[in-house]
Amino acid sequence: MRLQKGQAYFTPAVSLGKKKPYGNVYLAFAHDQDADEDWVVVSDEPTTLQTFAQYRLRFQMEESFLDLKSNGFNLEASRLRDKFALTQLCGVIALTMLFPVLQGTQVVTSGQRRLVDAHWNRGMSYLKLGWNWIRLALTQQ
Repeated sequence: MRLQKGQAYFTPAVSLGKKKPYGNVYLAFAHDQDADEDWVVVSDEPTTLQTFAQYRLRFQMEESFLDLKSNGFNLEASRLRDKFALTQLCGVIALTMLFPVLQGTQVVTSGQRRLVDAHWNRGMSYLKLGWNWIRLALTQQ
């Protein structure tokens, strides 16, 4: 089945697999017109258009956690165990992240993403795009 841009298809409860079927899952298929990509979601709850909005938000959060961990600030390497110290560090990181995230957002909205991201579709977080833009700006001076 080939979906057109903006089109979605939802199944009733189905089973997946032949030998040991995993039952009562719901499938949602859509073609995202903004990103021009196909989405497939398998859920243990009935799916609707809202399912895609929830998963999009979830993926953005996971990208943010990745930025805090291995992809950016390496938060775990601080080895902080004190709640107050960790809270202060998170506050400093949040403030530090603000400028590159805003810069990354600007890079995307101005259509200049391909200058700092080789992926055909956006493959980096706004933070990473912003950092790359800042590095590019500093090296071209």
